[in-house]
Amino acid sequence: MTDENLRVILDSIESHGETKAELEQAIAILKNENVALQITIQGLKRELEMKDLDLKNFAEDFDDDKDLLKEMIINQRREIKEKDEQLELLRDIGEKLSNDLENVILNKESEYNLSDIPGIGPKIEQKLTEIGINTAYDLMDAETEQLVSVLPGIGIKSVKKWKRFLMNRDKQIRSQYGAEQ
Repeated sequence: MTDENLRVILDSIESHGETKAELEQAIAILKNENVALQITIQGLKRELEMKDLDLKNFAEDFDDDKDLLKEMIINQRREIKEKDEQLELLRDIGEKLSNDLENVILNKESEYNLSDIPGIGPKIEQKLTEIGINTAYDLMDAETEQLVSVLPGIGIKSVKKWKRFLMNRDKQIRSQYGAEQ
């Protein structure tokens, strides 16, 4: 407060008939209130500084946590991708084993000779063996037109009849071993 402001206050008080003691008491009260307000302001400033510090710490912790979470997600995605690749390999292996087992069941363990197929005698069996068809499975995989072209005197009707016979036999074996049809 300036001296001028103090004089204005003193003059207004004198005009109201207050005593000097009352004025001093009022001034002392105002000074105490001023000190209390300054202490409150300082406390609020400290609280703001603490909150600001807390916010800075929170922001730093948040950035650290964000980076950690990002790294964890990247690692999990990589692990999932690796597991998916392993799973795909296992599926491929399982499918191959299943096919191999099916071939063993259908062709090897059945001990079924080509000459056991109605319409195939020893001469036709020999001609089939000469062109690389040694099992019923080989015969099933061979193209009908190719067989007709390399087996003189054998028509499409005969080859289709052999394949139909093998498909029926295949169904019987599958049902016997519980394989899908």
